This record gives sequence, structure tokens and C-alpha cells, in this order.
Amino acid sequence: MRIGSGICWDEYPEHSIKYLYWSNYRWEIKNKYFDPGPNYFSDDIANVEIDEQDRLHLRIDYHDGHWNCSEVIIDHSLGYGLYKFKLDSRVDNMDYNAILGGFIYEGLDQEFDIEFSQRLVADPYDAQYVAQPWYIPGNIETFHMSSNSQTSHSFEWRSNYIVFNSWNGHDNFPTMETLIHTWTYTGANIPVPGGEAMIFNLYLHSGDAPAGGIGDEVIITSFEYTNY
Repeated sequence: MRIGSGICWDEYPEHSIKYLYWSNYRWEIKNKYFDPGPNYFSDDIANVEIDEQDRLHLRIDYHDGHWNCSEVIIDHSLGYGLYKFKLDSRVDNMDYNAILGGFIYEGLDQEFDIEFSQRLVADPYDAQYVAQPWYIPGNIETFHMSSNSQTSHSFEWRSNYIVFNSWNGHDNFPTMETLIHTWTYTGANIPVPGGEAMIFNLYLHSGDAPAGGIGDEVIITSFEYTNY
């Protein structure tokens, strides 16, 4: 994330908190005009929805006079371990201004991300792994995302390294044939767990309207966490 992160523990007044239960965890649904962007984040079912297959739908759409984005935040720290999520839609061909992030966040310098975007990621790539602060040399790894509609992504977070992986299909682990990209980060900016949260968001770069004028949608099949 370039500006902000979309999480602020006091931004949800008690009367407006909405939750969803997905992949065996409880998630807060963001409902505020806020960073990143800033954007309007909505808890409307038009933006955040669980379908009959227990897949999470995140959407950018236009209602109430403006474009609305989506973000869900797990409600407690998980700490070191293996984090994995599976996608059921392409993310290499999202709207030019759309960004999908799956990331760990506690503060602007206590964050690491998997991000998909044609605009955010440096040309000619459309996906990246990031350890924040992003501007420190060696803290970004960019790559070309697969055009498959079913892909999987993970990061193994330890005290002295973070291993990022992306692969085609929904197998539990990548093989040489399915691997899209991998990166091991061993730099100085590995967060220490404590107050962090796992977050997924789909939002617009700098709050700009979708370039294609029709919004976007990403389907996340599942999220898994293993502490070993």
C-alpha cells in the first residue's frame, strides 16, 4: 500500500460495525471514506458478499452518488505462520485503476503485501510482493501474474524471513509446473506480531474512477492459516 492501509481500530463506531464469518474467521467490513485512496469503502452487499459456495466477493461499484470499494479485516492477530488464499477470478485483467491487496498490517512500516494492479505495479508487471516501507531498495519483487481464473497465493511469515508464493490452480502447495512466482524476503523490515491483522481489499488507485467505467469484482475462494 502506498498511502495508508485501510485499517484504524477506532474507525468503527459501535452502532455501525458489521461482520461476516468466512473461512472459519470473523472479519470486520470497512464502511468509511478513508485510505487507501482515499476511497469510499462500503459494507453494502453490493460490495462485500458471501455466496452459496462460501466464496468472498469483493466489488467496486457505483451507488449513492460515488464509486464504492471493499475491504475486510480479520478481527484478531494470528502471528507467525503460513497464510494462504485462493482466487476464483482473474486478477491480471482488472480495471486499470483497480488494486487487489492481501496483506498483513499493523502500521505503515509494519506491513507486507501481495498486490495485483496494472497501475500500481511498475511496468511491465502487474503483480508484486512488498515489505514496507516499499521505497527501501530490495523491499519489492514484481512479476507477471497468470491469466488463469483459479490461482493460489501464500506467505510464510517467520521472525527472520517471509516466503511469498503464487501458483496456478487450487492445490495446497505449488509445484514446478504450477508455480507463477516465488520470493524470499530476509531484509530488515520484517514485522513482529502483536497487533497486526490480515486484510483483503479491492480499491481504486488515488480514488480515481474506474478507467473502464464499470467497476470490478474479485472472488476469493478461501483463506487458510497454519501455525507450525
